[in-house]
Amino acid sequence: IIGRTKETIVLLGGENVEPVPIEAAILESEYIDQIMVVGQDQKFLGALIVPNLEALERWAQEEKVPYNSKEDLLDNAQANELIGEQINARVNSERGFRVWERIFRFKKIAKHFEPGVELSGTLKVKRNLVADMFKKEIEKLERMHPSTPDYSIVYNHADLLLDLPWDEITVDNYDLRRAKKVLDADHYGMNKIK
Repeated sequence: IIGRTKETIVLLGGENVEPVPIEAAILESEYIDQIMVVGQDQKFLGALIVPNLEALERWAQEEKVPYNSKEDLLDNAQANELIGEQINARVNSERGFRVWERIFRFKKIAKHFEPGVELSGTLKVKRNLVADMFKKEIEKLERMHPSTPDYSIVYNHADLLLDLPWDEITVDNYDLRRAKKVLDADHYGMNKIK
């Protein structure tokens, strides 16, 4: 085992993972400025990634990926695919990493880790502080394993629900009679779910 004890991530299956070598490999990508691997007591690893927005913007222009601003690339599906490819090219069995050391999910974040705040004086990530600061994002990463059959459907639906403005009030005109009629319909044999 290499690394500081307080950095070791213990997965749900008992595997000890040293995040620093994984992070160092991923940081070889020109598209990634900073990273923090997460996954304590989870089935798999995830990562918070601070992308190099200038490099992503150059890539988007070369590949003719539509976007309005650099910040739009944080949620862009094609940019996510590129980052995923960058991670998988650097953390794999050919480079000596074990299966449980692979990053299964990641979240791109805009805020760079700053010395004295998220970084120590020796520029090491203050993992507990960053984990507290990005608790919501990390929880989203850890909700469902990507190999489950309904992962993409459930993830998209859950992500949509979590991002709804639950504390806002709107004035909408709903036709409740029509809604009742639709709900009382057959629903293609799925009456239990209505």
